[in-house]
Amino acid sequence: MENNQAGIVLLLVAVAAAVLFLGDSGSSASGGDQDVSGGALGGATGDLMDLFGSSTGANGGNRSAFLAMIGQSEVGAALIGETDGGYNVLVGSTPGNPMTFSDYSTHPDILNQQYDSTAAGLYQINFPTFKTLRIQTGLTDFSPATQDAFAIQLITNKGALADVDAGNFASAVQKCGPVWASLGYNNYGQPTNQLETLQAWYQAAGGAVA
Repeated sequence: MENNQAGIVLLLVAVAAAVLFLGDSGSSASGGDQDVSGGALGGATGDLMDLFGSSTGANGGNRSAFLAMIGQSEVGAALIGETDGGYNVLVGSTPGNPMTFSDYSTHPDILNQQYDSTAAGLYQINFPTFKTLRIQTGLTDFSPATQDAFAIQLITNKGALADVDAGNFASAVQKCGPVWASLGYNNYGQPTNQLETLQAWYQAAGGAVA
């Protein structure tokens, strides 16, 4: 009986902590340019266990290529080459003048006042989004592998993962536009890349188009 009561107490504490994290998700100043809505908490649990699908199937190539395309769109090939593959890039970086972080144990949460954003990493995830994603995925660090997992979760939240797997590239990009400003299909007023350019990057990374 005592064990059952202890288990209930621990469960209540965990639920309360999750509520606090969610309730505070907008407290840190950021550009607010990522829409994480559309998926239930933990919606990508199965996908996080095998992010890139079967090693012999098309899903793996499409997923990794789609992530590569997002990274190139958000950070740019030059910065990816000048840094740790783009995974340690801070918002506001420019080719030849990268601003980086070195601690992957958590999101750096460094506010760039010029852009009013805390976006960081290859997928330019801001701190409020990070706080939501660590609840959705159970991952708490900001390592390259975790950043990849977070990107898959964001794609899943927008209902675009099936399109990625099937090679429905245009549909997947359109659904992910509210998450990543550079993809277009949003009203953030930030620079965007043409769909043709995005598709060329995706196919160069090994992605297939249906």
